[in-house]
Amino acid sequence: MHVFYLVLEKYHILNPPSKVNHGLHIFVGQETVLANLTFFTKVKSEHDNANNTEKSVEFDKTAMYHYVEEIPNVTDDNLYLLLEFEHHVICPMNGLVIGAKLDTYAVNSCRIALHGHVITQLNDLNYKSNNLSKLLVCKSKTRRGQIERVVNPRMCIVHGLFKRETNWEIFVGLRAYVIIKLNETNSTETQRINGYIESSFGQSGKCRLALDSDLPDEILAQYSSKGGRKQVSQPDTEVVLEFKKNVFDPQRRIIQ
Repeated sequence: MHVFYLVLEKYHILNPPSKVNHGLHIFVGQETVLANLTFFTKVKSEHDNANNTEKSVEFDKTAMYHYVEEIPNVTDDNLYLLLEFEHHVICPMNGLVIGAKLDTYAVNSCRIALHGHVITQLNDLNYKSNNLSKLLVCKSKTRRGQIERVVNPRMCIVHGLFKRETNWEIFVGLRAYVIIKLNETNSTETQRINGYIESSFGQSGKCRLALDSDLPDEILAQYSSKGGRKQVSQPDTEVVLEFKKNVFDPQRRIIQ
């Protein structure tokens, strides 16, 4: 097999590598071979939370998974590992796999990094296009911007979300929202107004944000001058765009 999915059971990451994509020596069957690592965890649904039962050993290729940026010292019950080998290896399903850092020279450190059991195998030279591209392992992205101008109670011009060279085709229509911090003394409450990116505005990375409901009067008052530009500093507002990108999608499409 060229690729394995491993299930890493609780407490089975003993000495994690410093980088999530750092190669490890993998002991599998009767071989020791280098492999590249991709850690990810299953995105829990409300159904999963309501049925908090023992983890299934079956790997759901249709579920959405979250790419793990930093490796925890203690694993949770939904942590998985994708191993990509330099060459073909032989290992049975549910076979034990051990990862070790054999290139370390520290005599006092444990070289065993992790261990787990094989739950899925891919025996295809074109596994990246035929298999991995269909697997949803996503990185979460957040962009933040500011209202520059109010066109009307349900339309504003936003700056700071995008760069001048942005490809607008992939962002127009995406959902975003305005967060308004209330003025009340010692208040941490906020108001959220949802909307979507309607179009670009100008040539400097600004965009038009269409809102689902009206901006509050106090926000409109800030931008009451000719041209709708901000006049006073309160209350604070922020525009937030959240989306995901599949690390295995060669087209790097956006998911919301």
